[in-house]
Amino acid sequence: MKISACLIVKNEEKNIERCLASVKKVADEIVVVDTGSKDRTIDLAKQFTDKIFRFKWNNDFAEARNYALSHSTGDWIISIDADEIFHSNIDLRSFLETLPDDIGALEIKILSQTGDSFTINRLPKIFRKGCYFSNKVHETIIASIEKLNLKILPVDSIYFIHTGYTPDNIVFKRKRNLEILKKAIQKEPENRVYHFYLAQGILLGLYTAPDVDYAVKLLENIIANPPNDNLASESLKVLIKYFLIHDPDKALPYIQSLEVYDKQASDVFAGTYYYIKKDWERCYQNLHPYTSALLDIDIGSMSILSALNTRRYEEGISIFRKLPVKTPNAYVYTAMCYKRLGDNKMARKLSNEALNFNPLNPLAVSLINLIDEEEYVDRSYKILVVSPVRQDPDVLKVVLDSWRNLKTDKHTLEFFFVDNNEHPLSSKLLEQFDAPKTILKERPDLPYVRSNLHHWNYFLVEKVAKFKNTGIRYALSRGFDYVFFLDSDLELHPDVLLELLKANKPIISGVFWTKAVGLEYPQVWLQDQISCYQVWARENDLTEEMKVAYKNSFYEVLKKENMPIRVGGLGACTLVKREPLERGVNFDPIYNVSFFGEDRWFCIRAVALGYDLWAHPLLNAPIIHHYV
Repeated sequence: MKISACLIVKNEEKNIERCLASVKKVADEIVVVDTGSKDRTIDLAKQFTDKIFRFKWNNDFAEARNYALSHSTGDWIISIDADEIFHSNIDLRSFLETLPDDIGALEIKILSQTGDSFTINRLPKIFRKGCYFSNKVHETIIASIEKLNLKILPVDSIYFIHTGYTPDNIVFKRKRNLEILKKAIQKEPENRVYHFYLAQGILLGLYTAPDVDYAVKLLENIIANPPNDNLASESLKVLIKYFLIHDPDKALPYIQSLEVYDKQASDVFAGTYYYIKKDWERCYQNLHPYTSALLDIDIGSMSILSALNTRRYEEGISIFRKLPVKTPNAYVYTAMCYKRLGDNKMARKLSNEALNFNPLNPLAVSLINLIDEEEYVDRSYKILVVSPVRQDPDVLKVVLDSWRNLKTDKHTLEFFFVDNNEHPLSSKLLEQFDAPKTILKERPDLPYVRSNLHHWNYFLVEKVAKFKNTGIRYALSRGFDYVFFLDSDLELHPDVLLELLKANKPIISGVFWTKAVGLEYPQVWLQDQISCYQVWARENDLTEEMKVAYKNSFYEVLKKENMPIRVGGLGACTLVKREPLERGVNFDPIYNVSFFGEDRWFCIRAVALGYDLWAHPLLNAPIIHHYV
């Protein structure tokens, strides 16, 4: 038996290598039809196949795909797009060889990722030779399957990852598809398939014209006199999805009508309706039989939430374990089930998994903060402030005055200064500082050179790292419970220390904002060394506009939400428990990473050893950065 992979492409140099590499593992031949690429698509495809053909684009997807099929010689066809990646959990060839003759196609899952969420569709993408595509747009082989009197077999163990949904691509594809649909309807005004796709596009917000009433009427006409059961079923699903969002009660009659065609889908939509209405018992009863199915509705998380709200905590956990794909909400709601059962360890673990999808997930952040606050042991702690000081005396005076006024409650606070000052008055201010202190004198033998964001040369950074590590050794040898690392240009509100202590994190920084070069930016990072956005897959998938949007959303959280959030980088005002320091979290350079700075080395080492990094905006206890 021979397997052919067929695809049509245009300007896909960013995707085609990954696509063809994934399908080459199972296909005996690869057929690539190019519809007018002006980039390196064809050259890259030549690394995988010599069956590359040109097709003059004529706004007909079915004709282009059928042209690819005409050049294939396989018994079975894998129809894949360049922005899709083939995955299989079974031996595809062996599986196909065992299929009965009346199975003409495999309906597989298409997982489309957009940021931190995904949608799931099912399409017949693997089929026997002899099947062909119809429809100029939204092309499908279903009509040919029916004509050949064959069946379509749904398969969960084979799926494609679709990576092509960037904002620019979506806008382009919607505009292109609408124009093709309009021309197709003009040519075939009685073709109800085209009516369906036009109505679907209007109701799902893909196309802006004509109006919604027109689209509803188109679909109701199809349902009243359907050319086939599949089109009637799909028309009902589109109407249900639209009204569940815009007017849920209007969805109920369509949900009841759908039961004739698709009992599972009818039950899932009913569960979704009751989810919206917060009728948790009926939501649970409708959804929980289907939680192992991979659908385009997140029934897993809805089922877990309904279990949570009906006090079926063990059932919620059981549902989670069976889910084929676990979404951020599924992680958070299951974490809540564990919390209700008193298992804070698992609640924290699953909440952190949700934060791996989105570090700003408010439910996950709030749950972890609640657990940490509940577990805080209210007793007297010994705290050592460690601060290498090389500072202008006017700034240092203001800073030391604020540190002197820090509220300590019942805790013991001592200071460990590394005096690396060039100005003798700064050294004198340290000596006059009237609090329990130790001063280590270090001659300022390296020049301080300031340039935009990164101010120090490598040797000076390495020297400061040694100063801070000296403070760690001092604290550990003298039984301190916490080390509070402070830069000597930070003026602290009196409540800063107690606020950070109360958060009960192994490592937590207070957020402060630096004003420089006409900009204001926080001295914490959401991910890696300086990124204020989350990189989900490849950073070059993000446009500059997306990066700015992510950064601004991060900044908004820091300016409005007065609660700790998990971050990827921090420093300068960091409170650290004894345990991470005992286990080896320190400021030593890490030679095999390119990140520059002792705080970044500290952060990498901390996360590698299993300690999350947290930052508190401290809206009621602000920190002022005297940036000079």
